[in-house]
Amino acid sequence: MKNRFNTQAIVLMLIINIGTAQAQKYNLLKPNCANTISCASNQYGINQQTLALAKAPKNQFSIIVNPQFKPVNFISVSENYYLSQSQRVDTSIFSLIKPEWKQASAAQKAVIIAQEKANFATLAKKYHAASNAGQQLIYMVNNTPNDVALQMQDWSFIGILEALIGQNQWRAVQYWQFSTCGNSYLLKHIAPGNSLSFIAPVSMGNYKTTLRYKILGKNIFYYSNSSGLTHKNS
Repeated sequence: MKNRFNTQAIVLMLIINIGTAQAQKYNLLKPNCANTISCASNQYGINQQTLALAKAPKNQFSIIVNPQFKPVNFISVSENYYLSQSQRVDTSIFSLIKPEWKQASAAQKAVIIAQEKANFATLAKKYHAASNAGQQLIYMVNNTPNDVALQMQDWSFIGILEALIGQNQWRAVQYWQFSTCGNSYLLKHIAPGNSLSFIAPVSMGNYKTTLRYKILGKNIFYYSNSSGLTHKNS
């Protein structure tokens, strides 16, 4: 009888442990960050605005942040693609995404192409407006004798914004999402004596805090200055 009770107890413990493990696994696989913190977006522009090297610290790689740095006529890679398509639409995959394309006459295809051009032109204007309103320009300056490599995904620099919550204690206030475009990853190199920039939203909130950017290099994280992000309602 004693052995029977021991066996039942062991089985019960296994069931509890399995259930707990499954619950933990479920929570890890399906985080719900979107409702608590924002998604990072550090977009690279095809028309780079540079910062005078003299304004950056010597002999080091610096990520320089100042809410007063604003993009001027910033053109993202996405906007540039939409602009090109508004002028000459790539119809090579239309037979796959538009069922009517194969059976359409030349005149009907001309109408479809004209509509697509108009749609792409609208998207380009939308992206341009979004990129140049409520954004700040972040500069990355390489004042070292070596190349600096930064990881990119879908033409955005991989990185997040962090907030200071205590002495030398930083916590993420953004999350990074997986690629929605075939996992398009690459390394972007900044040669010695050169700089690159990206745009990011100006963070607004209901209390004053200190923020910094954390950008992923080839095998190391780089951090921005933090004082430039400390201002009222940010």
